[in-house]
Amino acid sequence: MRDEKPNRVRLIALSQAWFEPFVVTDPLPVVDAQWMSQMFVSLDAEISVRAWLGRGAAHHPIGATAILFFQGSDESYPVFSQPSLSPKRSSVRLAKVPRTVTIRDESAIFCVEVAKSAPASIEMFERAMNDTPDAEAAQSVVDATKAARDTLIGAFALYQYPLVWRYLDERTGYTLLDIETQKATKQWDRPSADNFIPFLLDARSKLSGAILRDRVVELASAIIDVAAREPLAFLKDSMWHSDLRTRFLLQFWIIEYFADQVSRRLPVDEENRRFVNALETLVATHAPSDLERFKSRKGELLRRPLAEKVKACLDHFRIQYDALFKRAKRVRDDLSHGSGYQQQELVLMEHYVREIARYLLQRDLEFKGVFLEGQARPVDELPTIVPWFVGKAGKEQSVSFGPI
Repeated sequence: MRDEKPNRVRLIALSQAWFEPFVVTDPLPVVDAQWMSQMFVSLDAEISVRAWLGRGAAHHPIGATAILFFQGSDESYPVFSQPSLSPKRSSVRLAKVPRTVTIRDESAIFCVEVAKSAPASIEMFERAMNDTPDAEAAQSVVDATKAARDTLIGAFALYQYPLVWRYLDERTGYTLLDIETQKATKQWDRPSADNFIPFLLDARSKLSGAILRDRVVELASAIIDVAAREPLAFLKDSMWHSDLRTRFLLQFWIIEYFADQVSRRLPVDEENRRFVNALETLVATHAPSDLERFKSRKGELLRRPLAEKVKACLDHFRIQYDALFKRAKRVRDDLSHGSGYQQQELVLMEHYVREIARYLLQRDLEFKGVFLEGQARPVDELPTIVPWFVGKAGKEQSVSFGPI
């Protein structure tokens, strides 16, 4: 049996975030590149925190990230393609992308760093030294470190918001240190791929010099006249949010918008109305003291459930409804109420909601006579859209990368 001293090896996770603060720059020291490169950690403390503030100019590498993308297709200029769904016969590629933090001359930079130290095994250290780190074993410490960093940034946003005024970048990684030999592994970054995978578009067929001529430009006046502006604005905003929670909610609002629009045209649910009126009679007869309270909440009983409105909406637009929507609604409710949620469930349901929201926007335009793909046709000739995700329900749609 190997003779191993307790806590001989330490797993050290480091999480950093950089901001361009809105502060007076004259008294600030010029940024030293070593501030970004060196790890600040005390092995005597479980958590170490450092915040530093300086000014540029500086241009410093902060490691690499990975990006998945689709490339090549039977379609020369794919339309109605969406992130994470590849056009016909495209291939998936992986690229390693270097990252840098750039601070303009005389601009300020603020950094929040949190390091967490935890005991690890000598086997874990040796694997990392051989370039085969056990990323899964390190993940709980890495996640706890990032969560601590985000908590502190939230406190700065509450207490001194100019310090975190403009987000620049962040990174989170880990290293292993053998205290006895004073040897350390290199730092391992473990970025997770977003499930917002792009398609590398070849736009040559639509270019005239530098001028792009496609259906959006050709039909611009019609789009501006008839399109649902708020949902398209939500879609626009969702494109640039890397935070899954924000993107999910923006896209969910698109579904709610159309569900509300369609539900206004639905006939009154007479069966439900009779049921509620019968309840009101019973309360008036047997619990008259509760009658006013019942009347004040009667509207909630008469209101159509969201799932019912969404089903009617999708039926109207000839899009297949699936009970998956109820799972997506539970995620929405958890986020809206500030409750706990499962990250993997959010990843899956964001993909489903994204697909449904785009189909609704597409069909809304088509029902109004604006076809961005193919020839215009009567509404009753439009085929039913079967969401791709429905056939993949319950399967993970995201990819976690190993260390880079």
